[in-house]
Amino acid sequence: MSLKDMLLKLYTKLLRVRYNCLFIGQRSFVYPNVQLLLRRGGEIRIGCNSKIGCFSHGYLVGFHTPCRMACSEKGTINIGNNCRINGANISAKSSITIGHGSKIACGVQILDYNAHDVYSKNRAATSLNDAKPIEIGNNVWIGLGAIILKGTIIGDNSVVAAGSIVKGVFPPYSIIMGNPAKVVKRLDPEKFKN
Repeated sequence: MSLKDMLLKLYTKLLRVRYNCLFIGQRSFVYPNVQLLLRRGGEIRIGCNSKIGCFSHGYLVGFHTPCRMACSEKGTINIGNNCRINGANISAKSSITIGHGSKIACGVQILDYNAHDVYSKNRAATSLNDAKPIEIGNNVWIGLGAIILKGTIIGDNSVVAAGSIVKGVFPPYSIIMGNPAKVVKRLDPEKFKN
């Protein structure tokens, strides 16, 4: 085991001790540049063999934001096994589920609520309203800078193109692209059997 891996393992153990509402599976790492905001009653669960955040060294794409995970008092974030999340913001008032083997690129925003009321005389006042769960299936790849909005369901083995703004229900084996995002191509399930 390299020195870097030993330090990551130690740091992850310290996080387990510090946050009683953060559950990290075996062989999973949470990098030191990950920002955690956990309100009492919120919960984050990370499966086994997952990596949350990373060092920008060795990451070929410009790395402009650290990874951030935030939960309100009743919010939950559930991340499956074998996931890689780099420089994404995941913010839950209700629940966000990310399936096994999913990959999320830097600059991605995943939010299950609106930060402000639509009907408001004071837009500066923050009001976390109308949260709706987000479900991201197994083996989903979300490209750079995509935005996943409340109530979205993305089926297994799908790809979300970089910069897409995604809201709605999308079937498995979809390539999802655009603003607003739509299914632009269906992937061949037979090619996933290898």
